[in-house]
Formats: sequence, C-alpha cells, structure tokens
Amino acid sequence: MGRLRRCALLLTAFAAAWGTWGLAAEAVKAPPKPAEALGDLAPGTSKDPTFRDADLVLDYSAGWVGQLDSCGCAGGDKGGIARRATFLQQQVASNANQVPLFAGDCPSAASKDTPLTAATAYEAMSRMGYQAVALGETDFRFGLAFLREQISRYPGLFVCANVVDSATGKPLAEPYVVRIYPAVRAGARKELRIAVLSLMDPALNRDLGKLLGAEAPKVKVLDAAATAKDLVPRLKQEADLLVVMYHSAISGAVALAQSVPGIDFLIAGHAPGVFQRKTAVGATVIAASSDQGKEEAQAGVTLTPGGAPIIKVETVPLNETFADNLAIAALVAEYKKKAGLPPGKPSAETAAGAQPVSPL
Repeated sequence: MGRLRRCALLLTAFAAAWGTWGLAAEAVKAPPKPAEALGDLAPGTSKDPTFRDADLVLDYSAGWVGQLDSCGCAGGDKGGIARRATFLQQQVASNANQVPLFAGDCPSAASKDTPLTAATAYEAMSRMGYQAVALGETDFRFGLAFLREQISRYPGLFVCANVVDSATGKPLAEPYVVRIYPAVRAGARKELRIAVLSLMDPALNRDLGKLLGAEAPKVKVLDAAATAKDLVPRLKQEADLLVVMYHSAISGAVALAQSVPGIDFLIAGHAPGVFQRKTAVGATVIAASSDQGKEEAQAGVTLTPGGAPIIKVETVPLNETFADNLAIAALVAEYKKKAGLPPGKPSAETAAGAQPVSPL
C-alpha cells in the first residue's frame, strides 16, 4: 500500500473516531429513525401523517419537567413519553424525514423527580431518535457531574453554544449539529442539510445559579445574540435550513430574531405553555410547545429553490388516541420499579410537588 494511501486511511479513521459535530464539523447522517429503534406501531394506531408532502417535519417540544407519564388531567388525559414515541412512529410511517427536537427543561425545578427521572427521559429521547436536545436551566438541577455524564453518554445529542465552562471557555455541549436527510418529495434536491443551533437566554442566569448553588461559578452564559451573530452566517452556508432552539420566552425569541437575521425557524423553549400559533419576524418563523409534554408541535418544511422555506405549524394533543409504545412503556416501568413508585402513579408526582408551567 502506498504511503499516501496509508496516510489517507489514517486520516479517515481519525475523522470517524473524532466525530463530526461541533464548530469545525462536517454534516452527518441522521441517527436511527424512531421506527427503527422502537419496534412496530401499536395495534390500531392510525398511520395518517400530518405533513405527508413536506421535505421534512420538525417535531418539537420543551418543558417536560420530569413528566414521563400522561398527566391524568380531569379535562383530558394527555402526554407521556410512551405516547410520544407512538406519535413519532406514526409520522415516520408516511414521511421518513422526521426531526424530533427538544428545546430544554427536561427535569422540573421543583417537583420530587430525581436524577433517575431525568436520566430515563434522556435515554428515551435517544431511543426515540431525537436529533438535538437543548439545555435549559432545569437540566442543570442535579449538578454538573450528572449533566456531563448524560452529555458523554449520548454524543452529539445535547446542543448549546453559549453555556460554557468558566475555566476553559468551551461549550459544555456541542454548539450545533448538522444532519443530512434524503429527498422524500418528487422533484426535491437529492439530499437536505439541516443545521440545529441551540442557545440559552442570559436572562436565565440567575435561575441557573440558584439550581447550581456552589457550582454556579463553574459555568457562564454568554450573550446569545453575539453568539448567534458569529454562527448563523456560517451555518447558512452549510445548510438548507437553519433551526435555532432558544431557551427563552417568546419575547426573548422575538428579540433574538430582530437582532440576528437569517434564522429560518426559531423555537422558544422556556416555559412555553401551549403556543398553537406561529409568529414571524421578517423571514424567521417563531413557535413553541408545550406544557409538560402534553402536546406535540410539528412544523412541515418545504424548501424552495433560492427562496425562503415554506413552514406550516400544527399542534397535536397526545391524548388517549395514541397507544403507548411498548419499548418506552417498559423503560418507564423499569424506572418506576427502581424509584419505588407504584406502577400506575404519575412518574413525576406532579400533583404532589410540581409547579405548573407558567404561560407566556
């Protein structure tokens, strides 16, 4: 084997070992789809898609706040990660380019959930084929060692560009990811590239400090607009669609869009309630979802040659019409057994301790 060929093979192997996410990264193919990781659809589940003809579909939520089970609400039992898994499978059955995203706040800041609750939710996200998980302030609730362990366990899953280690100045998670998807629509380009950038609102620094306590000086939240201004032009060159998950209220997301043009879809992730309408700032579409995982929001994206993407938003309640996915239901049952919780009780003991998610 020639010397140049050996060098080329070594460089290829090194690149594969290093990974392909981050500031110097190239795009990578998407992780396994939900349908590949979760088994067959539950019997009787409809396969009717929400966006059959879109180039890709963003399935986005935030603020699960430790709620693994459905809510048991008197006005209608909604939510639960096992139902969410079935919903994603249902959508993949008709449009393969599903992009599940989570915009932060997996644990609650106040309920009786534990590190095991959060670890179970993160594992479920990985199994469900989530493409990116943003960091919210409550994701720091159980300390830096726990969060770093989760980030290490699921490489490339956690994303946040402006929460950095105070000592090194490096982001705790990947700043962004770029994924490649095949064309599914007749006449579409051969492949689609989507960049997902995540940021946290510096206004949440005080809440973050309360949750971290003595560890608070070890992390720093950089200015989100300045970080975005540095990265957005670069990502616009790399990707066909730029999605930003901003862990902020809608008002903060609007301010970010006003100061940083070029974002295609902006997801507001902090205490979003259920935001069933989209708003826009220039060419940037802004939306948010949901309250304790009771809803699943979707954005169907159709890319146009040389123009702004066409984005349509819909919110779907995760009610009793969605059967539990057996694999994720088994994961929740195993969690409850380890936690000493009765099988039929809400996993995060919402009624006992959780604070309601405040509306925007």
